[in-house]
Amino acid sequence: MTNLPQQTPTAGPSIKELRHWAEMPFIWLGIILTAIAVASVFILLSVGAELDEDAALIMTALLIPIFAGVVLVRHMYWTKITNSVEMNEHQFPEAYKIYLDVATRMGFGGEGNPPVPRLYLENGMGGMNAFAAKCNFSDKYVVITSDLMDLAYAHGDFDILEFVFAHELGHVKCGHVNLWRLAVNPVMTLVRLQATMTRATEYTADRCASYYVEPHKAMGMIGLYAGKNMSHRVDIDEYFASIENHKDSWWIVVANFLADHAVGWRRMQTLKRCIDEKTWDIHGKML
Repeated sequence: MTNLPQQTPTAGPSIKELRHWAEMPFIWLGIILTAIAVASVFILLSVGAELDEDAALIMTALLIPIFAGVVLVRHMYWTKITNSVEMNEHQFPEAYKIYLDVATRMGFGGEGNPPVPRLYLENGMGGMNAFAAKCNFSDKYVVITSDLMDLAYAHGDFDILEFVFAHELGHVKCGHVNLWRLAVNPVMTLVRLQATMTRATEYTADRCASYYVEPHKAMGMIGLYAGKNMSHRVDIDEYFASIENHKDSWWIVVANFLADHAVGWRRMQTLKRCIDEKTWDIHGKML
């Protein structure tokens, strides 16, 4: 594996530059709609209006993020780590070294920088996934499933681990795991824009990974669609030729709109553009 020179946050793009163009507009829309919903409930209460069932449901939904921030985040953290294996210099050292290298490149660890989030391996039960989250109001952690790790340890594709680690640390770096973001979820879910907002943050994390890791390493993402045992057999050129042979229909737009991650074709085409154009600064299609 070729290690890139270590970079500090000041040496690369700002977080604002790393973000996908759609991320903050949808976050602000969520904040505005949430503020309107909260204000409306309080106005009704202040004038002594009798709340109907819908208003009561809205008020209850607005309280859910508070409960989630205080209780559910801690519950999820302890549930995950007590059923996982923590990775470190002595546990899966090859993968953990890649993780540390990426984290250092992205400005984690060391004096004056945020600490490197703890890393855990869990049984994927056939699912290929990874995620970043908070374990309290300040500390973060990253979880990767065994099926993704299989790509590295069983099939020798350690490049995909580097890209996945950079993607998840991108979520942390860009504040996607901050608890205040939970506050906008209920209203955005009600207006059917939660998936769209999340899709933009996923594109942002891919942009981070495309900057801090050589873009060609993203091609291992094909494993998410072909499976861990077949991904190394996929002809990548033929895969993209097949996409081009399909009409970019209205139904793809619908499928992408309803997805909280860009559908595979959209995501892989965006990553391929990064390779072809030798840049990380590509904004994936929202529709």
